[in-house]
Amino acid sequence: MKKNVLSLGLVLAGLSVFAQSLVFETPDLKKSVEVKADSYSVEDPYIVQVDQNGVVTALSGGKTKILAVKGSEKTEIEVEVLEPNREPSADVLDAKNLSGKIDVIMCGDSIMRDYPENEVDQYGLGQAMKCFWDSSKVNVDNSVSMGGRSTRYFYNEKGRWDVVKEKLAENKKNGKPSVVFFSFGHNDQRTINGKDAVLGPYGLSFTFARNNQNGTVAGTHYDYVERYIVETRELGGIPVMVSPYVRNYVKDGAVTEKGRHNHDFIANGEKTPRGNYPEAMKEAAEKHNAIYVDMTSMSAGLVEKAWKLDKADMVYISSDSTHERTFAAFELAKMVTQNLKSRGYFADYIVDAEPKLIVGKTQLNFGRIAPGKSAVEAVDVSAFNIKNCKVTVKAPKNFEVSLSKKENFASEIKFDVGEEEIGQKFFVRFTPEKVKSYSGDLEILSDSVVPEFGNLTNKSKVKKSLKIALAGDGKTVVTGGKKFAVEWKMVKDNKEYFAEASGDVACPKVKLCGLEQIEGILEMPDEEDYIARVNVPGGKWAVNDSGSKVESIYLEYEIPAKKANIYVNKIGFWAGSSGSKNMRWSAYCSTDKKFKNPTKLSVEGSSKYAEMSVAEEAAGLGLEVKKGKSLFVRIYPAVKSTKEDFDTSFMIANVKVEGVSE
Repeated sequence: MKKNVLSLGLVLAGLSVFAQSLVFETPDLKKSVEVKADSYSVEDPYIVQVDQNGVVTALSGGKTKILAVKGSEKTEIEVEVLEPNREPSADVLDAKNLSGKIDVIMCGDSIMRDYPENEVDQYGLGQAMKCFWDSSKVNVDNSVSMGGRSTRYFYNEKGRWDVVKEKLAENKKNGKPSVVFFSFGHNDQRTINGKDAVLGPYGLSFTFARNNQNGTVAGTHYDYVERYIVETRELGGIPVMVSPYVRNYVKDGAVTEKGRHNHDFIANGEKTPRGNYPEAMKEAAEKHNAIYVDMTSMSAGLVEKAWKLDKADMVYISSDSTHERTFAAFELAKMVTQNLKSRGYFADYIVDAEPKLIVGKTQLNFGRIAPGKSAVEAVDVSAFNIKNCKVTVKAPKNFEVSLSKKENFASEIKFDVGEEEIGQKFFVRFTPEKVKSYSGDLEILSDSVVPEFGNLTNKSKVKKSLKIALAGDGKTVVTGGKKFAVEWKMVKDNKEYFAEASGDVACPKVKLCGLEQIEGILEMPDEEDYIARVNVPGGKWAVNDSGSKVESIYLEYEIPAKKANIYVNKIGFWAGSSGSKNMRWSAYCSTDKKFKNPTKLSVEGSSKYAEMSVAEEAAGLGLEVKKGKSLFVRIYPAVKSTKEDFDTSFMIANVKVEGVSE
């Protein structure tokens, strides 16, 4: 008989008698305590969590106690989450001798998921994998992968693992082979105490790698990997375990242990290190003789090579140490499929992907520059599955190109690029002659394949060329006087945080309108900067597809000209979104306290931006702010549409305003 509900509790002379004993056969289950109380607390929240209604959620193995308090009475409830005891399993199908048509199903997080067309050149592993399978024999399904998912969260969230199991059961019934790829790890590493606008408490996501901090296994990354293997096989499928892509943490030319997902350090509030996630996956796969692909080690080689060539920004999206760009996604997919094929797995189904020449920018806006002065922007071109490609770049009047950031600019350049060197970076220089607006197209031509904008369709596939839209303005900028600079890295509790000011300006003021901060300090990938994450109350954003603004929802930064007249020449910030491709924003500035007749800045996140967009900057504004007045900068976030049924948060950091004072 299961040990569950025992006798009613008694409180005698201040002593508690156990009123109930709860036993969970596995994590992820929920039970309600019978003791009705004013409040509940748990001795070890890493084993179970309890809400104020007395609903207990099992998280990991072990024993703990819940304290129920009603008035002056206190009652202890004993809780236990049992350990898994799975026998080694075996594939029911031979991965080296399949025949006929098969389904390949991808299960993973933001590294795996599909991305729509976007200007940050972000692509998913599963998205790229579709190009490495013979489409006449294989249907590749990546519809359930989603950012923010850990092994735990994906397993429990409706519409993820349950949908995959339904598909497996259907294929088993119809005699159609199924292959399921699993790749998680990034989000398993979250701490239990954090919160997210999309995911809620991180207790829904976290796992230790092989053993919990109390030495148990239930609820670990290892435990969930085992579940996926065993359950996939029970439903007639072949599981393939793929360890996570490394993070862009490199020291002395090598990806660090943390970058390789080996958490050999103790996280805040915990007692022991999380452990090595790739090794935990490998150990579970070896126990069950399941296919394991060490993408962690293979991707470390790619990243270390990129660092050696000073091209890490060609494999990770801008301002992000986690997510892969299009070139890297195809390289990862190539690594995984070639590894499988070399070992004899799915050899009749895996093919070589078409070569690609990937251009990293779709447009360049140089902002406002003083006539005779110059601004320089970088563009990169990456070659996938191409040994050598000859590229020509042609620039319009007032714009020049070079392979050097500082010299040798001309109207046209030629260079070779191949897969071995990852890519080639070139530079575009804008030099206005007058106070006026300039525009034109930068043309990129190739001798072998049609260039394309990473994760954007090349809509002008003519004569193997691609055009990048260029824009800039000649603008008078005040340069004489005393320099000033204002910088603040985030907001916290609607106040400035890490604010710094120099020169004749006061510390900035921060205001949130129609927004609330949903997380405290969150470290940026370089572990030196910080970002603010905000959401609308209830998580339902206003829809804005016009590129303008929703007046009632904004972040406002006020820069007081306290001691003298100031002239603002530069405004910049880093912005992005979390959990969605659907986020967009725009920025304006005004010297009017009521924000009348604002000037729109060239800083804008379009609907094509995906998670973690690039930093943008508006230069050479030449705005005058009288002594005693203030400059107001507002950033208006919104969403393009409500088509997707999940929330997102807006992120902003490192807001900078620079100029001179009289």
